Amino acid sequence: MLRIEQVLGSRLDPGFAERIHELEHQGAVDLLTVPAADVARHRLRATTQGGTEVAIALRRDQHLFDGAVLVLADRYRQRRPGLWLAAW
Repeated sequence: MLRIEQVLGSRLDPGFAERIHELEHQGAVDLLTVPAADVARHRLRATTQGGTEVAIALRRDQHLFDGAVLVLADRYRQRRPGLWLAAW
């Protein structure tokens, strides 16, 4: 299980946007979809679209949001190197 303790930023941030775009072209982005009712939670368990189980445990000053970057390639050495949150 992948443990996530912080939000790195937004997929729209210039520092992340280009890297995520590259990873998408490589088929190396794994999405985590969280129901809108659960986005306000700081702790939850879920499964990404690629089948990776994640445990999210954020500090109280951090919040999930649509497009949150949770993990990047150099920190996620499994099948899919990129991961961001999509809240629906």
